[in-house]
Amino acid sequence: MAQVLEWALFGTLVAANLALGLYFSLRNAPSRANTGATKVEVFLGSRALRYLPLAASSVASLFSSTGLIAFPAHFYAYGWHVLWLSFTPLLLFPVATRLFVPLLYKLGVTSIFEYLRLRFNAGISLTACAIYIILTQSIGAISIFAASLTLVTALHVPLLWCTIGIGFSATFYTAMRSY
Repeated sequence: MAQVLEWALFGTLVAANLALGLYFSLRNAPSRANTGATKVEVFLGSRALRYLPLAASSVASLFSSTGLIAFPAHFYAYGWHVLWLSFTPLLLFPVATRLFVPLLYKLGVTSIFEYLRLRFNAGISLTACAIYIILTQSIGAISIFAASLTLVTALHVPLLWCTIGIGFSATFYTAMRSY
C-alpha cells in the first residue's frame, strides 16, 4: 500500500510540473508567434534586465540537485566547517554585480565567450567554450544520476530507466519552455 501511495504522489508531482510548464509555454505562444521577435528579444529579453536580476539569474542557474544533496550530506558527514565556503560567494557577489556584470552589460556582449573573442581571438573563445561545455555536461550528468538514485531508493525501480526518464523529461521540458 505504501509503494502505491509513493507512486501516486510521484505521478501527481510529475503531472503537476508538466501541466504548469505547458500552461506557461502555451499561454504566451500566440503572442510570440505573431510578433516576429528578434534574437535579442528572445534570448536576451530585449536587454531590459538590470544588473542585479542578471547576476541573480546567473547564480540560480548554477544550483542543481547535486548541490542540494551534496551540501547537507557534507554537513552531516564532516561537520559545520564547510560554512567557511559560504564566505567566498558573499565576498565575490559584490565584485560580480558591481564589476563584471556592468562591464559586460555596457559592452553589449551576450556572453563571456563573445567578450573573449573580441578581446583576444576566436581560438581562446572556442577553447573556453569547450571547457565550459565539458564541465557543465559533467555536472548535468552527475545531477541526473543523483536524481535517479533518489528515485531508485524511493520507488525501487531500475537505475537505467530512471536515468533515461529524467533525461528525457528534462529535455522535453526545456524544449517545451523554449517553444
